[in-house]
Amino acid sequence: MNTLRTFAARHALTAMRLCAPLCAFIAFGTLNAQIIAPQDANQFRVTLANSSTYIVRDTGTYYTIPGSWTFNDMTFTNSGTDAENQAAVYVVGTDELSLGATVFTGSNLTILGSGTSGASRRALAIGLGANVILTDSVIRQTEASAATGAYYAVYITSNSQLIGTNLTIEAAGPQVSAVSLADYRLNRLILDGSVVSNSGSAAAIRMAGAGTVMLTSSTISTTGDVAPGFQSIGGRAYFILDGGLIQTTGALSPGLWLGGGTISSSFGNGITEFTGVLQDALVRADTGMGIELNTNLPGLGSRPGIANPQPTIAGYYDLTVVSSTISGALGAFRMTSSATSGTTITEMPTIVRMKLTDSALEGDVFVNDGAQFILNGASSRLDGALRISGTAPTAAVTLAGSAITGGIVLSGNAALDLSADNTTITGTLAASGSATAKVLLTGGSTIDAVAFTGSSTLELTLDNTSRVLGDFSFSGGATYTLLPADNRALVFPNALALAAGGNLRIAPATRLTLTAPLTLADPTAVISIADARGDDLVLAAGLTGNGRLIVQGIHSDALGEPELRVIRDDTGALASDAFTLAAPAAGRLFAYHGLENRHDGVYLTGGGFSPAGAAIINTSALAAADFFDALAPVSRHLSGLRESGTMGAGARYADGDSGAFWLSGNTAYTTVGGDAPGLGFRQQTFALSTGADLRWGGGNGRPAMTAGVFAGTSYSHRDFSGDADGRTTTFGGGLYALYQRPAGWHAALTLRVEKADHDLDVRDLLTSLAADYSVNAFGATLQFGRFMSGFSPSGWWAEPSVEIGYAGIGSASYDTRSADAAYRFHVRQDAITAIQGRAQIAFGRELYKKWSLRTRVAGAWLNTSGGGITGGGITKPGFLVDGIRAEASVGFFRQFGPTNRLWIDCDAVLAADYKRPCMLSIGFAKAW
Repeated sequence: MNTLRTFAARHALTAMRLCAPLCAFIAFGTLNAQIIAPQDANQFRVTLANSSTYIVRDTGTYYTIPGSWTFNDMTFTNSGTDAENQAAVYVVGTDELSLGATVFTGSNLTILGSGTSGASRRALAIGLGANVILTDSVIRQTEASAATGAYYAVYITSNSQLIGTNLTIEAAGPQVSAVSLADYRLNRLILDGSVVSNSGSAAAIRMAGAGTVMLTSSTISTTGDVAPGFQSIGGRAYFILDGGLIQTTGALSPGLWLGGGTISSSFGNGITEFTGVLQDALVRADTGMGIELNTNLPGLGSRPGIANPQPTIAGYYDLTVVSSTISGALGAFRMTSSATSGTTITEMPTIVRMKLTDSALEGDVFVNDGAQFILNGASSRLDGALRISGTAPTAAVTLAGSAITGGIVLSGNAALDLSADNTTITGTLAASGSATAKVLLTGGSTIDAVAFTGSSTLELTLDNTSRVLGDFSFSGGATYTLLPADNRALVFPNALALAAGGNLRIAPATRLTLTAPLTLADPTAVISIADARGDDLVLAAGLTGNGRLIVQGIHSDALGEPELRVIRDDTGALASDAFTLAAPAAGRLFAYHGLENRHDGVYLTGGGFSPAGAAIINTSALAAADFFDALAPVSRHLSGLRESGTMGAGARYADGDSGAFWLSGNTAYTTVGGDAPGLGFRQQTFALSTGADLRWGGGNGRPAMTAGVFAGTSYSHRDFSGDADGRTTTFGGGLYALYQRPAGWHAALTLRVEKADHDLDVRDLLTSLAADYSVNAFGATLQFGRFMSGFSPSGWWAEPSVEIGYAGIGSASYDTRSADAAYRFHVRQDAITAIQGRAQIAFGRELYKKWSLRTRVAGAWLNTSGGGITGGGITKPGFLVDGIRAEASVGFFRQFGPTNRLWIDCDAVLAADYKRPCMLSIGFAKAW
């Protein structure tokens, strides 16, 4: 009821807008009305001065004087032989922009046009802004069978209009149209209680451009072959039929032919925009299509006055059907986006938006080749099949309280999005080729059966009141996805059989219970779980046969579990070979690598991080350890200063006038393990450090103080599990100070700030992503120890020491990049804090000719916290290496004179989570 009120209000408003100019014309005509009498040759040329019959004999007998003219009870005929612009009545205004400057009003008129040669004939021609208002009149155009050209009973052009009540407009002859709105200049035809008909192979009403046709309680009919009742071939057109009939009886004649075409005009722009409204109307094509929407009308060929137009750039069609019926022997509705231009088929975008209310489409509905069909139906029927086929057609259908009686057929690469509430679909939902269907059934909706073949796919969503009544058949690679409409648990009573290549896909986080047996008729049949969270498929009646299992993702609720049951068999009789795992199951950051068929179900085993998860989690695993390792060159240089005693003191003549410059490079290979699969990786690091310092005191029993600055950079490459890599580049620097007592006691303080740039790439088969981000870090170490020498035999020295350190590494926030939307997500990494303690003892001995040996053993303890990862479906503490580790090193150095030293060291580390067989360091120091 609301829909009908809305339509009535909109319709009334449209009528008021269209008829507003008419009211002005009538008022103007009342003041200026004249009864036409015999006039000169520039007016209507007549044979009898007082005759009621007016005969137009010559070309150019246009009546162009502005004003309002009234004709009553008269007959106009055209029987001349001139070859151009012949019309019984030719009403022409002065300017197409001045609608109504000339008003022709008539009652009880008969206007007759005829011809016998190759001339274009019109009974009534209206142009250049003229306005014609007729009541109780007859307009008829006849054409001899031998004549050629375009013949029309009414011809409207150049922003003109005909308003008629109780008119009869007839066209008789092979090529005659009853009415033609001829160009893009907003012509109008407004009829009430009228009849428009033709008997030839032409449209009864033809719109070749922009304008409005508004019919109330009127009838349109054609009897010729391939003769549409109404034709629109381009531009911005409006068609309204309120209470009336369109009927065609000739072969292949559609009720309405909506063809997108381009007329050579600056108003065309190559775009077709058509708006049609049918209210309380009947469209009936006894041998053709109810509505044909196609630039090329099948079977038309080329005929004057109705030839196939050229393709447009695009066509947009809005159809509103209320309390109406559209029927056709060949189908109710057919649309396509392909257009014929000569012998060439051109694809153009064509979009139809149809709204059905309390209406019926009697016959099949066809959506072909590239067309886009949007249908909203309420309390309506499609008494036929919905057929979508060809190259890339799409249909979005929403039905409520409605019915489709002939099923749905998809082929080619068609795409259907169907939402049905309280709707009955009789017949089979069938698909072939690479067609796709997304179907939502709610409110007790039903489909008789489902049959998919080839590589077609179905996504079916059901609420607990809707169902498929019959069998399911999926073969040849067809994919079936079943979802619940109102929650994430669905009991499905139908028997389901997957033949060779058939695929049942369980949607994300859905628990599906099959109360009837599941049959896997071929080992290539696939059960595909989109986002497993545990017991996603429940087999209440068991399984027959075997097939493959694909788990595309793991829900966040299941992450971290060592095993996960994804299929539950309530019969307790699942065969040991029921399923094979087609590929590792990846949950973006988590994966399972094994599968076990047990009597009660199918289990994924070997859970661990996927390549993407391993890369994201592991990027910061060594962050704290690497930060403290970056201070090793400073520690090695300060140790060298202590070993050399007052190195360079002989060249010093005042405090602060001596010091050292040093340079160090190192490379390290580290392997990291972890408790869960995916947490192991290998890292190769290259680093370069340099520094300089000044020295105060020393000698003559005085304490010595050294203070300096340093800077360094490093590059680390990480090889994660799968085909995943990560890289870190650091830039840092800081200050250091060494205080030495004559007795060998010392204290050393080092401060460092650092920026680390991380990036990672994952190119694994299952996961592919990239990311980069930066973090800042700050830390310090404080060391106490004593350098002791003078052991026997001579040359040996020892240095026990303890060290405490702190590091703070900032948080990070970044987005991953991926061609797959599932792997584009935001990652948040919490800040990391670390405290390290170390106890060590170093030994050394001078060998010969200024070569010396140095070795060190240490025990260290590292405690880390923070670094938690949120993103990609998980919230998990970070994987950070820490705990107790053992360290050992051996090295050599050579003294070049009193001021230069070259060293080489090899350090090894063994910890619970990682080991470093060797960190090779080479350095040089020069005192001054």
